[in-house]
Formats: sequence, C-alpha cells, structure tokens
Amino acid sequence: MKSYEEHLKSLLNPSPSSSCNRASAIFPIFFDCNRSMKLLFFNYWKVKRGIDHILCRLYIRDLHGNKILNKCFYVEEVRAYSINLSELIGKRYPFGGSLEIEFASPENLVFPYPAVVVQYIGNHFSTFVHSAQRSYNDEEDFSINQRPLAIESGFNIYADEETDPFITYINGSKEDYKQAVQLAAYNSDQKVIGSSLELDCQPNQTEYISLAYWKELKSHLNGKAGCMKISLPHSKTFPRLLVGNRNHTTGSMSVTHTYYDLTKKVEPSDYWMTPDDSWQPAALMLPLMSPASYITRAYFYPIYSPSQFSIDLEIYNLDGSFIKKAESVLQFTKNASFTWLDLSKYTEGLDASKHYTFKMIATSKASKFIPSRLKVSLDIGLKTGGLPCNICTNFYPANPSLETKKTAFRWAPMMPASLSGSIWCHNDAPKKDYQKTALIKATFYRQRDEKTLQREIKIPPRGTYVIESKDELSHFLDQETGWCTLESDNSFITTYYFTQHSSGMIGGDHGF
Repeated sequence: MKSYEEHLKSLLNPSPSSSCNRASAIFPIFFDCNRSMKLLFFNYWKVKRGIDHILCRLYIRDLHGNKILNKCFYVEEVRAYSINLSELIGKRYPFGGSLEIEFASPENLVFPYPAVVVQYIGNHFSTFVHSAQRSYNDEEDFSINQRPLAIESGFNIYADEETDPFITYINGSKEDYKQAVQLAAYNSDQKVIGSSLELDCQPNQTEYISLAYWKELKSHLNGKAGCMKISLPHSKTFPRLLVGNRNHTTGSMSVTHTYYDLTKKVEPSDYWMTPDDSWQPAALMLPLMSPASYITRAYFYPIYSPSQFSIDLEIYNLDGSFIKKAESVLQFTKNASFTWLDLSKYTEGLDASKHYTFKMIATSKASKFIPSRLKVSLDIGLKTGGLPCNICTNFYPANPSLETKKTAFRWAPMMPASLSGSIWCHNDAPKKDYQKTALIKATFYRQRDEKTLQREIKIPPRGTYVIESKDELSHFLDQETGWCTLESDNSFITTYYFTQHSSGMIGGDHGF
C-alpha cells in the first residue's frame, strides 16, 4: 500500500515517472423494477492531460461471474457520459452481478483508478459512490498495493425494524476456493460483537450480503449508528468494497466505500510532521447545510495509526467570515474508538435557515506527529428522517509544497434540477493565517453534445461557493447529469456534490 507521502508525490509531479496505461473499477450491479443504476464519467483525460486516444471497455457479469456483455467504444468527445445499466442489459428484472469498466491508452493515464461514479436511483432515493474494487494491472501493481491481511472499515451501519446494512464483495480471477470473512461491529459505547461468513469465491463472483441475518445487531446498536471492520480473503482485486444500508419499507439505500484499517501501521511514513507553527497539523472544511432542516454529522472510526490528538472546530459563513470556535471537541488516545460530532449543537444562536461551513482541525499537544491518513465520514440528512449520505473523505495534512503549485483542476458531476443538484466548492488550507483568494473558471458539460457553459467564480479565503442546478444551468443540462470542471489559480480548493430526492433523501460524494 502506498504511503500518503508517495500519493502526494504522484499528485504534484507534472511528469510522473511510472506509466499507467490502464485504469479500471469494478462495481456491483443490483437493480429491479424499483431501482436502476447509472455509470457516470467525464472525458477529463483530454481536458486535463490532452490525451486523445482512450478506449473504454465494459464487462458485465452475472452473480456467478459469467460474462454476459462485452462492450467496447472510444471516448473521444469532451462531454458528460452516462450509461444506464438496466437499459444496456435489457431490463432483466431483477438482476445482480458486476460491472467492470476499464480505460486504456498508449499514453500515461497516471492513476490506476478512473474518475467514474455509479448512481443507484429509485422511487425514494438517489445515492452515489466513486470508488470500489478494481483489478490489478500487473504484478508490480499488485505488489505495491497488496496487504497480507486486508481489513476494511470506515463506514456507518444501521440496524432497526426497517433498515439493515449490507456489504458487497466481487472476487477476482482466482481459482475456486472457500474462505471465511470476519466481521466486527462497533457501537457508540465502544462495545464490539463479531460474526463470520463463508464466501464461495468463484472467479469473478459477486456476493451481495445483507446483514439482516445478524440478529444481535439491532440490540447492539440500540437505534444509533455503528461501524464495522471486515477481514477479507486475499484476492487479485483491490480490497475496497461498496457497502451501505437499505430501508426495506421504502426500498431506499445509501452507499459508500470502505477504507483501510491502519491501526497496525506504525512506520514513520504513517505519520505526518507539522512543518512549523504557521500551519495546523491537518484540517478539513465541510458543508454545513441549514440547521433548521438538516442534520450534519462527522464520524470518526477506529482505524487510525496509534496516536494522541484532538479535534478543534471552527464555523464560517459562506463568505469566509469567522463565526465561532470550539476547542478539543473530541479527544483521541492510542486506543482506537468510534465516535462522531453532531454539528447542530454548535450552531445555537445562528440563523438556522442559512448555510455555513465547518472546519475540523486535528492537533496534538503530545507530539508534532499525527496520523498521515485521518479518514472521516460526512453524514447529511433531513431532520424529517431517511438515510443520510455517508461520504468518505480525509483531512488534509499541512503541506507547504502545495503553495508552490500554481494551478488546480477539479471536477465533479452536476446533477439535474429534478434532484436539486448542487456542488459546494471550498477554498481553505490547514494554515493558521490563510489569506489566498481563489479565482476559478467553471465550465459545465452536458451529455447530448460538446457545447459548454462557463462562469467566472471568485472565492475568498475560507469561503465557499455553492453551484446549484437552476435557471440557465438547469436549462443547459436539460434534466440530465452533466459535469463541472473548476480550473483555479489556487491549489487549495475542494469540492462536494449533492442531490436531494423528492422523497427528501440526501445523496452525495466528494469531487475529483
């Protein structure tokens, strides 16, 4: 597994030394007459890197791993691409299996994971995820990213009379074998219960595993969110799983992806040193939708490299003006724990109808070092109920080298007005006296042709700009999913995108 420092080097290097000519991802397929699935992507290779020759292959397999469709086409146009899987297969209801998408080029694609999104949508929900499993490109790829014992975690589970969590697993091309999967469920009182499963693991087989069978979960979680760790069999696929929760009454579901368990990672490269006192060790700015209508929570998981650190909280208006600060709202010891922040408790006295942002700052009084990977989940949901989104994101460690980066290129799907699509763009850095404005050219792309719509955006330091699918933009997209690129003179910009289904359920993820 690459260290965070190695990952940053690959991001900052304008001429990567290693060549990647294939990028792929594997997602589970499950749809019926009430649920459909779409694959969404944008030809960022041409816009960002000037790559003209991209070949896309789609492989669709049934639950047993049998290939039922093989589609190949060139990605040549600079536009939004959307593929409805139910239409592609022929509306065989119900259908379960997997989709493998791969992009190939004689030119360097740089990253083995492509920037693609899958959307699961139904009568009562819309939910997204940008990452799941992938097949390794070669033995070098496998050796760099393999882990002797793959333990995945970093997502919320719910279990009550209406809702159960689920996990999915897609085996690689390995020979037939059976192997146990170990599950550990954590509750808000830090108590843990375990269970185990046996997977058939036929080549390319898809396992959709509802945890409704685990009767102890309901009493264990006691109506609150919990989290889980999953010990996986060794496979020829990258062990990042699509997981989530499903409401059986409405049929709605919310999906996300798993993340590394790093509690055994204690090498120097697993920690990050604060460069000097002008920087915060690590920070993350996130949306805080109007507290009158929405619940916003940030979840922390028992997956970090052992360390002592605390979380400070700052709240800002969208124009970047500071409102208030709360210090040491959470304390972490070397003993891993599952906990969360309910942001609504920190908005008392504010106009509850307005949007805000909150900034979480990780600090350590015991050491200059903190874990280099601090993964959290952002949950936003309506107060009236329904499953919240569960967005996997990370703190940004203090990194002065990013100040030398003259530009930034970000992109995210722009959802249509029928789903109240929005993109939140933040301008912030883990620096105590951050003062840099972001000047951004936003370009919108649609599905039907290569026409574009552009806007000039200016975001003050610690400010946020919210793009909504309304008026001219809504007319341009014409009720289809588009994409938005953000070309900035400032490297410290981050994005999140959201939908709000007519049922009220929130879907979302971070941008690329």
